[in-house]
Amino acid sequence: MENHRGRRDHPSRAIVGGESVMVARAATAVDGRTDPPLISGRPVPIATDELRFHIGEHFRRAGLTLTEPAFLDGVPIPFGVAEPEEPYRAPLVASPWSNQTYRAS
Repeated sequence: MENHRGRRDHPSRAIVGGESVMVARAATAVDGRTDPPLISGRPVPIATDELRFHIGEHFRRAGLTLTEPAFLDGVPIPFGVAEPEEPYRAPLVASPWSNQTYRAS
């Protein structure tokens, strides 16, 4: 969700990994989701990982003039997986100056 313009239009790169190891890389669709999920076809490991959304690229493509360096460019979201059989979604609500995430079902 892009809260700068108040709509579900957040195509950006998303990378998941931990300990500086990239596990997956994808571009989000217009609805903000990756298709297929970043980790699919195998169990999600019990671990602490990090999603990183490159929102600066998105806002620049949308025509916003950002400072250099941008206040928020690559937004890290650390998260833990304790129950690998459960679905994990971490939506990002962002503007060039703020971000929020939560665990969604």
